[in-house]
Amino acid sequence: LPPGPAGQEAIREMYARISDQAARIRMEQAGEKPVFHDLALDLGTCRITARLPLLADGAGWRMVVFRAAKLKGADMLRLWVRHLAAGAAGLSAASVHVAGGDIFTAPAVSKEQAAQILRDLVRLRMSGMSAPLPLFPRASLTYARRRFDAKNGDMESALNEAWKDWRGGYSTRAEREDPFLRAVYRDTEPDWEAFAAATEAVYGPLLGGDRDL
Repeated sequence: LPPGPAGQEAIREMYARISDQAARIRMEQAGEKPVFHDLALDLGTCRITARLPLLADGAGWRMVVFRAAKLKGADMLRLWVRHLAAGAAGLSAASVHVAGGDIFTAPAVSKEQAAQILRDLVRLRMSGMSAPLPLFPRASLTYARRRFDAKNGDMESALNEAWKDWRGGYSTRAEREDPFLRAVYRDTEPDWEAFAAATEAVYGPLLGGDRDL
């Protein structure tokens, strides 16, 4: 923080943001204490174990997670996987992530849908264990938000938006400069068709639902 009055003002702004977020978290939790559920899911091709903290919500359950920072794709996907695990175990839950200045709600899925989406994600993970999966923290989320936009969801415009994050520009740091991504791609470009396919497979059920692309 800067010294003197500038630092004091920065602290006041930070305190106000954290206070607003804490108030939203308390509202979402509604005074309930978490009940921990130990899950062991047999998906046929694999077995998933997890411990999920769920809040009682009438006749069902509610999952509330939070992080004092801007909402990122990793936050959404972390909530999504937990939401799917709860759904596949028959613990249908309303799941939300409370971020700094934003809130994300996972879409409702049936028990069968949750199990199938988990299987699909496990298959993607296994393929990524043998070859790099072209799924990037910033560019993939940008692509998915544009691709699954009801008004402007064509692939070309979604890729154009993703390239801005990947290649960078004025006031935007190029994601390809990430040291891990540089180690994978060096001076080459990713396979953008594979990028689109992987991103749609991961984010499609989360942001696009059953929309026909």
